[in-house]
Amino acid sequence: MVSTGTAFAIVLLGSVDALGRLRVIQGEATPWLRAHGARWFYFLAPDPEDKNGTTCFRARMQFNGGEDPATGSAAGCAVGYLVKHNLARSGVQFLIKQGVEMGRPSEIFVSARASNTGVTDIRVAGSTVLVANGQLFLP
Repeated sequence: MVSTGTAFAIVLLGSVDALGRLRVIQGEATPWLRAHGARWFYFLAPDPEDKNGTTCFRARMQFNGGEDPATGSAAGCAVGYLVKHNLARSGVQFLIKQGVEMGRPSEIFVSARASNTGVTDIRVAGSTVLVANGQLFLP
């Protein structure tokens, strides 16, 4: 469990193929997540497609029968986890690709620094696309 404000259960899978087969059964997952202090799983797998030698991961975040194409809050938790466990280099930006399996690919650029007291300086960056807008009227 990792939290930078909202707790996620970070799960590292061994391959992008395993990530592609992922199906979260939310009714079974929710009680376990709540008992452990998180709301959602954030699944990651190393992405072998990157040919430049930079670290790259693919991610998925499924919930209630849906899926999020880009989850910045979870990516922040993931980079903290990866840097803490020496799966990504401290202070070096890398890429998390999400939304590929649902046909809405996104790129989230992340970095964090390891220190004697933990992980600090967590950075999450990317661009956005307006999906909807509206107004809320209160009585």
